[in-house]
Amino acid sequence: MQAKQVNAFLGDYKLGLLNGGKAADQAATSEYAGKALGWTIATGPFAMILWPVTIAGSAAYTQLVNNRIRQHFSSVELTDALLRPNQIAAGFVYFKLPDDVKRLERLTVIVEPTEETNGGKLAYQFLVPTLELSAKTSSRTAEAENGKR
Repeated sequence: MQAKQVNAFLGDYKLGLLNGGKAADQAATSEYAGKALGWTIATGPFAMILWPVTIAGSAAYTQLVNNRIRQHFSSVELTDALLRPNQIAAGFVYFKLPDDVKRLERLTVIVEPTEETNGGKLAYQFLVPTLELSAKTSSRTAEAENGKR
C-alpha cells in the first residue's frame, strides 16, 4: 500500500498529495521573529533590557515546537508497505486544499491498491459528508502560506 494509491477530489478537482513534512509546514508556523517580538512586548518595562534574550529564547522555542510538529506529522503518515493477506496498514495521507476553501463539499477519497501477484486493482471510494471549515483554520493556513512566499 502506498500513499500515491490514495486520491482525493473536491468535486472534479483532484487534491495534491503532501508528505508529512509539507503538511506540518502548513500546520506549524515558522515566523520566529514575530512571535519573539510578541514575547518581548509582553515583558513590559523589562523589554528595554531583556529584548535580546526574549527574542533569542522565543525564536529557539518556536523552532523547537515547529520541528516537533513536523516530526509528529511524518511519524503518523502512511508509509509504503507490501501487505500480505490479513495484514493491515495504518497512517495519515495528507492533501493540499485549494486556497480560500471554507467548506468541503463533494469530498471523495478513492483508494486503489494493486495486487502484487496478478496486478489487479481494487477500488474503494468514500464520499465524505460536507464539512464546514472554521474561519480560524482557513485564515491560519492562508497566513502560514503567505509567510512562506
